[in-house]
Order: sequence, then C-alpha cells, then structure tokens
Amino acid sequence: MFIPIGHSETSVRRWPWVTFAIMGLCLVAFLVTRPGTSAAGREAHFALEAIKAFYMLHPELELDPRVEDQVFEGMPNRQGERDAMKEFLEESQGGFGFGGFEDDGHRIPTAELQAQLDELQERYLDAETTNPYAEFGLIPAHPKPTAWITHMFMHGGWGHLIFNLLFLYLAGPYVEDKWGRFLFLAFYLGGGLISAVVYVTNFQASEGALIGASGAIAAVMGAFLIRFSNTQIRFLYFFFFTPRVVDFPAWLMLPIWVLREFFMAQAVTTGMQSGVAHVAHVAGFLVGMAVGFIIGKSGIEKHRDAAMERGAIKYDNPKLEEALTARAQGQLDQAAAMLREVVDTAPDNPDAVAALWDVERDREN
Repeated sequence: MFIPIGHSETSVRRWPWVTFAIMGLCLVAFLVTRPGTSAAGREAHFALEAIKAFYMLHPELELDPRVEDQVFEGMPNRQGERDAMKEFLEESQGGFGFGGFEDDGHRIPTAELQAQLDELQERYLDAETTNPYAEFGLIPAHPKPTAWITHMFMHGGWGHLIFNLLFLYLAGPYVEDKWGRFLFLAFYLGGGLISAVVYVTNFQASEGALIGASGAIAAVMGAFLIRFSNTQIRFLYFFFFTPRVVDFPAWLMLPIWVLREFFMAQAVTTGMQSGVAHVAHVAGFLVGMAVGFIIGKSGIEKHRDAAMERGAIKYDNPKLEEALTARAQGQLDQAAAMLREVVDTAPDNPDAVAALWDVERDREN
C-alpha cells in the first residue's frame, strides 16, 4: 500500500485558511457525531449487526426494505444479485443444517423467527431516526435539503477521517493559493454537491447515508492534477516490514487512482460489496479536472498572481532583505533583532512575520 506523505510543492503565498477551516470542521463534526459518542448510534450499530447475523441463519425470512439496503450494503438489486445471494444462503443453511432448531431438535416456526427478526428491525429503525448519520448524512431515498452540505463534514471512522484530511492537506492549500479563498471554497462545495448528485442518481432507492468529504476532496485532487501535473508526490510504503519512500509524478499517480476508483465503481454496480462511494469519487475528480482546465484558460490565475505581486511590493523593505541575508549566513541573533524591528514598525507585513517565526524556530526559541 502506497501512502502519500508529501510532494515537491512546499510553499504557498498566503495561509490556506479555507483548507484548514474545512479540516477543522470535519474533525469537530466527527468527534461530536461518531458512533461512540451517540447512544442512538451504538444502538443502531449493534441492532444492525444482530440483524445481519440472524438473517444469515434464516435467509428465508423477509427483511424490511428500509433495512435490506444495510444488510446488502453496496449491492444494488440489479440483475438479481440479492436474490441470488438469498438463494445461496438458503441452500447453504439447508446443506449444513443451520437454522431454526430448538435444543430438543424441533424446528422453530417461521412466524416466530420472523417476529424475532421484526423486533430487531424495529430496534434498528427506531435508533436510526436519531442517529447523527441519518440526521446529517445524505440518504438517496429521501435526501434532506441541508444534508447536501452537512454530509461533506461527516465521517464513519478514524481511518475514513484521517485519509480524507491527509489528501485534502496535500492538495487543498496549493489549489487555494492558486485560485484564492472565495473561489476555492465555492469550488470545493460545488465539487462535493455534484459528486453527491451523481451518487444519489445511481442509488436512488438506497436507505444508506452518504457521508464524507471524499467527493469534494476528489474534486480538489482533479484540479491539482491539472494545475500541478509535474509535482513529484512522495509515497511511504513497506517492503518486508521496512518503511521505504519513493517519488512519482502527479500526472502518473492521480490518473491511476481515479482509474482504480472507476473500476471499483463498476464492480459495485454489478454486485460487489462496498461501503465506499467510488462513483462519487470519480465524479468529483472529473469535475475538478474540468474546472481546473477552465480556470487555467480563463486568466483568473494570472490576475491573481499579478495582484499577489502588487501586494508583495507593498511590503518591500530593505531591512527585511538584510535580515533574510543574515539568516542565510547563519547569523540568527542578528537576523532576529532586525526582523523584530521590521515587525514593530510594520506589524501587517506577512513576510516579516513569517521570517521572524522561522528564525526564532531555528534559534529554538
């Protein structure tokens, strides 16, 4: 497994506050709504696991349509995949002798088994009505208007959250720096919305909640591919339990990633189990590529670069240049003194503030 840990783009001209704010909101939303912090979430989880186990032993029973999507998660009933799975389970139970028998060997009536399953299903559905995922996630069968936005900040577990934030951290600041904060925020939300629309269109009857920032982040990755295609991405991998690092260009690795997502999306539509919204990833990535190409041709980036350069002239300061030269020569105390003088006289100079931070860090102050 290759894990991206960095790349050759190492600096931005302004702090990427939008990217950091999105990451912070995702973290806060996760801590507040994760299953471990919600009694309803825990109840729904345990009830669903009990339903799955019970149904595996008694596939001849009837599942509530609202529960069936969760039992057969990621398996839409196309070309009879679910029916084939049910038939397989029934044959397996008959062949191996599992199923509804009491200790004395008498078969438990089907009606009694169905009543037990119905009770479990009611417990699950009752808990689901107050489950944060149902409240803030996007349910294709009956999407709430607010859920089109809130689902982007929900995550299903630490792994889901960490990897999403890692990809956003690696790509988001540089696209934000290139386009500006307001355009980047509109692009991020728009990419997430379009990817969600594509997902809902493909799974209109699903009762499962779509959660996660993956669609929006995939859009950012698509834009990153267009605007930073020659960037060398650094990956961590393990060779016989030994960590190794290798660099690959963005123009190679990002298309490989989206092709993998495309084939996984195709596999899901033909019946393979998956809890990942691969089709949303593909849609978001393609949207990001398209927007990245359009903005690149529009001249927006050139106007922004010119504006940034004009802003840099505003902060031009000979003493700042002298301090940076002193730092480069290893004269850290002298550089720190000069930079403090610059900051005292021009506290709104971001270059001086950033340089002073770097020098004091070098001084271990």
